Amino acid sequence: LEDGIEDALFRFTRPETGAYYWCPPVHDGRLDLSALKL
Repeated sequence: LEDGIEDALFRFTRPETGAYYWCPPVHDGRLDLSALKL
């Protein structure tokens, strides 16, 4: 899914594989894993 927004990391690095990684959100300084429904 392309949103047209250049990721800050890609400004100074080059992706090697095209793999996607999920970084969980942070809420009040702690990881918010509610999307995982654990």
